[in-house]
Amino acid sequence: MSPFRSRRNAPSTTRAGSLNAGRRAFSLLEVLVAMAILAVLVVMMSNLAANALSTMGRGKQKIEAAASVRPLSQTVLMDLEQMVTANGALAPFPDTADGARSKLAFHTAAASPAASGDRPLLFVEYVWDADKARMVRASQSYRWRDSPPFGQPPPDLSGSGSTDAPPIDGVLAFFLTFQDDSGAVQHKFDPATSRYVRLGWVQCSPETLRALTDRGKLAAVVAGLKPPPASEIPFFTFWNTKIDALAAAGTLPADLSGSLQIVQIIRPFQATR
Repeated sequence: MSPFRSRRNAPSTTRAGSLNAGRRAFSLLEVLVAMAILAVLVVMMSNLAANALSTMGRGKQKIEAAASVRPLSQTVLMDLEQMVTANGALAPFPDTADGARSKLAFHTAAASPAASGDRPLLFVEYVWDADKARMVRASQSYRWRDSPPFGQPPPDLSGSGSTDAPPIDGVLAFFLTFQDDSGAVQHKFDPATSRYVRLGWVQCSPETLRALTDRGKLAAVVAGLKPPPASEIPFFTFWNTKIDALAAAGTLPADLSGSLQIVQIIRPFQATR
């Protein structure tokens, strides 16, 4: 190897060594600061992910609860659309001494008579079972030509053979009142002045119902959602306040508090057709 070539390369080796020697390693303080910043970022990302999952969970609960109230709402609305009254034929039954009602019974009729001239009439009864948190619908059909059987005692529909649809589970509270033409609330049906029936209930999805049952909270939640007293408090205001109170007390688990739906239906009475 030529000595001249070695000497020519020597300065390059010296400069590289000098550059490497000038580099400084991270200090312990810098490493600790970097680790702290990384830890903060990890915590922030974890919180964001947890909040996103929680929001998605609450949204899913609301969607499931909204879907669960649809069958009962549609059935009630369909019956009420064809409800007929005559001489106080609407038959609401008081359930408890404080005026709360858990049963509603009335007649519905088809819009046009049958080919034979007879008119179909249906006696419908909705019964809320607080112990099982469910609503049961039963009915019995009549046919009449000249005079509907409004003056007769209502039939006993308590037998399972009269139940014409599966029970609707997850109904945690149910209440009904009436209104006159001015909108004043009436807690007893008056054939002369009652013009509207006003129903309200609180319902949850089957999944929420199972969770409340499994955690032993169902009875306490139903008791806490006891229908309003004889006052004019709107159903939404009353039950929203009750739900918030149950959640604050821990009676209603926080992860289930957003899954309860409040339903209110107001429908006018119709004359006998």
